[in-house]
Amino acid sequence: METQLLPASDITDLRLQRGRNVLVIGGRAVIRQLQVLAASLALTRRVHILDGGNCLEPYLLAAEIRRLGQDPHVYLQNITTTRAFSSVQFRSMALKAAESFNPGGDTVYFVLDMLLTFYDESLPQSESRRLLGLSLQSLLEIGKEAPLVVQAKPLNQPGGHKTAVFEQLRRAFPNALAEYGQSNPAPTQPGLF
Repeated sequence: METQLLPASDITDLRLQRGRNVLVIGGRAVIRQLQVLAASLALTRRVHILDGGNCLEPYLLAAEIRRLGQDPHVYLQNITTTRAFSSVQFRSMALKAAESFNPGGDTVYFVLDMLLTFYDESLPQSESRRLLGLSLQSLLEIGKEAPLVVQAKPLNQPGGHKTAVFEQLRRAFPNALAEYGQSNPAPTQPGLF
């Protein structure tokens, strides 16, 4: 799988095209930048945001539209949002988005913090992965005909169930991965002389 590490400032340069899926690996700063991108897109097209981590900031959307010199009351109507607090709710949310999808429309789909609900340790791992697989199936159906941007936070401590879920997501988006963040070189031992 090809991974490209880019500075977070490049996120607004994502080429959002029909049938081109993008998996964005990044934390809070990336989530905020995706919301800014969504707000700017709402000036010309419909935007649907699926929030899997309770991270959507409606005030940020309105502030960005206002910063662009437009009336938020007019353009926020172009943004629909759904939010899930469990993996079962996320599966239902993704299924409803796929069922209501209009292939001839001009909607851009954003999924924020997709994996948070699937990391729930109170759910059996097999069920978590099954629900993630079904959710991905629904989202990828949308992604065949509409721009789809899925964001997930990077793993802090790889290993176990979280790594399996994270890798399942990465495998669903071959050749559609971009990692955003600070490109820091590996630390080196300072020389003595």
